[in-house]
This record gives sequence, C-alpha cells and structure tokens, in this order.
Amino acid sequence: MLASLPAKDEGTVGEKSVDIDTLINRYEQSVFKSTKIINNSLSFYRKAKFFPDATLATQLFNGMPFNELPVCNIRVSPNNTIISVTDYKGML
Repeated sequence: MLASLPAKDEGTVGEKSVDIDTLINRYEQSVFKSTKIINNSLSFYRKAKFFPDATLATQLFNGMPFNELPVCNIRVSPNNTIISVTDYKGML
C-alpha cells in the first residue's frame, strides 16, 4: 500500500506560511519601546482585534458594511477548484 502512494514533496510544505504572532511582536518591539507592562497590554489588545465582536456587522470595509460584503465560496478537491462569488443576499 505504501508503494502506491505518491512521493512526498519535501521542501514546499509551509514554505509560504507566516506566523502572525511573531509579526505582531516584532512590530510592537520596534514601535513601542517602553515598559514591559505597556507592551503586554498592547499585545493583548492587538490579539483581541483578530476576533469578531458585536460591532463587526456594522463596521465599514472600504465604505461598505461588513454584513453587505460579497461572499466568495471556494471548494477545492485534488481534481477541481470551484469558485463562486455572490452578493450578501446570495444572488450570483
């Protein structure tokens, strides 16, 4: 069974990955060179902004409320990639 599997492509797994926490920490260290307490509170605040809250639906993105943004649905399989784009009402 193992002989029928394709060879593992080494060297490309994770090649384009980015660790967001590392980027945030580097930015904070370069911009906010104050006390450790301030850096810790800023770090918590920046990480908290990654998660949605109650105000997200009305927040504007390029002049359009979040709940009216177009939706892009991507379905991927080994043989096919299907991309469909709809408006916020689900109409094509």
